[in-house]
This record gives sequence, structure tokens and C-alpha cells, in this order.
Amino acid sequence: MRAPWKGKREPVNRRTVAASLATGLAAMGLTRSARAQTCPPECVFNVREFGALGDGTTDDAQAFRDAFAAAFHTGGTILVPPGNFAIRSPVFVDGLHGGGTITLRGCGGASKILVRSWLCFQIANVDGLCAIQDLTFVGSPWDGLTGRDCVGVLSFGGNGMTLLERVSFYGVGAFGSHLGADWASLVRAHSTTLRLVDCSFYGCFAEAGAVYADQLRGLTLEDCNFIDIGELDGVAFSKVGGAGNGPWVRVKHLSPQGFSAGMQNAVRLIRCTLDEGPGMSVVVDGPERVEQVALDDCMFNVLGTGFGARFSNVERVRIDGGVVGWASQKATAFDLRDVGSACLCDVRSENGAKANRVLADAACRYLRIEDCPTLDVQSDAARTVVVLDGEVVT
Repeated sequence: MRAPWKGKREPVNRRTVAASLATGLAAMGLTRSARAQTCPPECVFNVREFGALGDGTTDDAQAFRDAFAAAFHTGGTILVPPGNFAIRSPVFVDGLHGGGTITLRGCGGASKILVRSWLCFQIANVDGLCAIQDLTFVGSPWDGLTGRDCVGVLSFGGNGMTLLERVSFYGVGAFGSHLGADWASLVRAHSTTLRLVDCSFYGCFAEAGAVYADQLRGLTLEDCNFIDIGELDGVAFSKVGGAGNGPWVRVKHLSPQGFSAGMQNAVRLIRCTLDEGPGMSVVVDGPERVEQVALDDCMFNVLGTGFGARFSNVERVRIDGGVVGWASQKATAFDLRDVGSACLCDVRSENGAKANRVLADAACRYLRIEDCPTLDVQSDAARTVVVLDGEVVT
């Protein structure tokens, strides 16, 4: 039997949060954006030195373009100091070769990027590491009508490695346009290995998915929060739940290059919290077979009409630990379709949550449920094994 999961988190109750927003956010640890306000000393290219005002009104996009151009000669760090930097036209960055590293780094919650363009940043073809760190992206407060801010916020392609670390998004609404709904995302990446660490998404809407992966070599999310609502500087944000809202995380295609030696998991989520707002949290459903998906100690809240995670056309699925939280009516925690083998170990449904159903269709070959007594298993897999306390019960 698996050792008890440490660091237990209670399921997020949306009604409790709505009743006491500030208290609820603090209790759930949703104030991460209030980080150290001291800027790191190693930054090289300060966007203010290139003309950025950070006054929340002026378009600072050109200053960012110039800072990136200066850093791209040898690689380097673009510093975003405290301020409200409006991006009203896209910043396109392309081509740092020779294994260099480019970093866009802020000073935590004090460094805000106001999303006022159809796309904020597109960074492509960095042979080495492309990193975004300690920044807060802010959409417009919802006016009760559209909540539309952009088509996308961050787009990456062709980089050796792309890392987002301690990056927060508040109330950003991403809607498709002539580019199509598949473009509407907050973080969109293709032809790279993408890793998100300690990132948070509060009250956001994205038609394609908050994180959308297309032709990735690998995807890892670690200690990330996806929450229905959020508050920043006294302003509440909540744009989830509307018609057409995509999942928090969607993987459409994965490149076979990602399955080389040393690439143990094509898709992996570790200690992530995914609230119920979009109606679906994680979707892996590309036309090409995905080698492996792993969820470790994640927490899902599920709408009665939705599901926690859906995996289709995946060779191996492993769900180890974690909680299925609040749900007002019977719903599906995990939906498995055409999965080669799946193993769920020590996954539990708590506080009377009714979203405890595990579905496996007839195209699944093997399903193993180990020490998950609160889950309702409905399996048409070729073989299903249920184990409790070391004993095979079915």
C-alpha cells in the first residue's frame, strides 16, 4: 500500500470562497503573487532603460522589443521592474542560436503585465532555455458581457526548453478569432519541452485551454494552481464557466521526439490544484498516440456535468495519490478512452464529493485500481483489477 499522502489539501468549495473572497484566497494560499518585491541583482536589460513607463496606460511593447533585441546578441535577462506595463501590440522574438538562454524576469506581484493586445509575447527558436519568471499577467475586470482580452498571452515554439516559474495570471479571457479557437490560450507551446513550476491561474477563460500543448516534446506542471476566482489589488476576477470555456490543461499533439531515453513521462502533473470552473480540468486527446501520462498528488474539483481528467489514445496512464473534491452531483473524476494500461493508486474522494466515477471504455486493455475505496469504478476494459489492502477483490 502506498504511503499516506503528505501535505493534504482540502477541496476548494466555490461557495465558501464566494462568500468570503479575501479570507478564502488567503486560506487556500492564493496570494502567491505577493512575493518579494526586491528585484534580482543579476538582471541585465531593464525595460525602463529602453523607454518603458509602466504607468498602466502607455503601450510599452516597443521597449520590450528593444530590450529583447539587445539581449538576443548573446542571451541574457530582461528585467521587468515594479510597475504596470501595458502591452497593446504583440512582442515577437525569434532566433537565439548557439545554445544561449533568454529570460524575462519580474519582481513578483509588483511586476504586472497588462494584457491589452491580441497576443503579448511570442518567443520562438531559442536553442537553449527560454524562461519567464516572477511576473503577473492581468486581464480586464469582467464587465458582465464578453470578458474578452486577447487570443493568447504567451506563445512558444521551437525552443530547446521553455520554463515558466512563479508566473501568475489574473482574469485573462482568451477567445479565438480568424485564427480559430485552438489559438485561444494563455500559454501555448509547440515543438519544445514545456515546464511550469509554481504558476497560478485565477479567474481566467480560454477557449482552447489555459495551457495548450501542440507537438510538444514533453510537458510538466509542478505545484500549479488553477482556480475559478482571484483577487488582485482589491479587484475580483472570475471569467470561468462561460459557454465555450476550454479545460485548464489540454494536450493536443505530442512529438515522438519526446519519447527518447530519459523522457520518462510525456505529460506529468505534480501537486497541482485544479478547480471545477471550466467543467473539465485536464484533457489529453490528440490523434497521435501519447506514450505516457502521470498525475502525482493532484487535487480536482469537478462540476456535475464535467469531469476531472479525460485521457484518450494514451498508451500508459498513472494516477498516484490525490483527491477528488467538491461536486454537487454525480460526475466523472477520470474518463479513460483507448488507454493501453492505467493504474490508479491511493486516489480518494473526500467531503462527500459525488464526482468519484472512473470510466474505462472497451478500447482500454488494462485497468488497475489500488487502494481507492471511495471511487466508483465503471470499467469495460478488457481486464480490470481492483486491489484493496494488498488483496485482489475483483
